Amino acid sequence: MIKLTAKNYNGISIIINKPITLTTNSSIIKGEKNKNVITLNVDGANINGFEIIVENASAINVNGNNNNISNCTIK
Repeated sequence: MIKLTAKNYNGISIIINKPITLTTNSSIIKGEKNKNVITLNVDGANINGFEIIVENASAINVNGNNNNISNCTIK
């Protein structure tokens, strides 16, 4: 499990290729314009607790099965 510190993360894209749990209590991820914010290229990943801000792209692009996305807000 990877638990991110509660803060703002700006201009990032996250690509997950292994079945991990990525969690936070109140982090905000603001993606770059026209780029997916989180891409899951795996089965069995868990994403929990994020506010995701996206412009002209996908907040979470899922290319796998049995992934769990919970307690996330997408704007």
